[in-house]
Amino acid sequence: MKRVINLLILLVAFVLNTNAQDCDVPKKETQKFFDSASANIRKKYYITASSYFKAADDIRNQYPNCELYNDEMASLAAGIANAATYQTLIEQVISMQDQELYQDAYNKYMVAGTYFQKFQVSEHGLSHDSIVAFIFNRCKGGFASWLSSSYFSQKKYSKTFEIYVKLLEKGFDPAKLKRPLYDLGVEMAMQDKLKSPTDSPKGNAERYTHGDEKLKVFKQGYLYGWGR
Repeated sequence: MKRVINLLILLVAFVLNTNAQDCDVPKKETQKFFDSASANIRKKYYITASSYFKAADDIRNQYPNCELYNDEMASLAAGIANAATYQTLIEQVISMQDQELYQDAYNKYMVAGTYFQKFQVSEHGLSHDSIVAFIFNRCKGGFASWLSSSYFSQKKYSKTFEIYVKLLEKGFDPAKLKRPLYDLGVEMAMQDKLKSPTDSPKGNAERYTHGDEKLKVFKQGYLYGWGR
């Protein structure tokens, strides 16, 4: 009997030791993924960090008897979910504009902005730019051209003008904007005149152009539009 008990003790010790060894590798792998996730969080790469957390979670599911995922890991993974979702929305915007799906890209960016505010994503060190700033910082020229046309058709002339000015600042060929700038000047003048008919058209045009030669054609259109 004593011999049987001793054999049982040895068997239990063997099983426990084997289980401990079985958990060593997944523990190390989980910690590696956690460290990588933490490093990416510091860089504000939340999508990548989230993917590392998922990899760690997959290992935990493969080894349910091992204590692989502590409270710190779980809390950190849950804490960045909103930031990762926001960055995913932005990546979708960029992908859409790459495919010249500008209306879809614009709509998605509006969704991202709403999400950013609703879930206070700024707490993760991120910011949400205006659509114009975003386009010039992250996107191709085609998106800017589409947006300027969209704003013009909606009679959002100040926003259209903002885009044209930024295009010129970025080195866009002024000759390609000659007619659009002239037409915009005409429309803005008529709009301004309705609001403040006693204003000086030359003074208004100067406030818009600041004497910039690249905007000379806009001034010409503005003065013509005021006189119509």
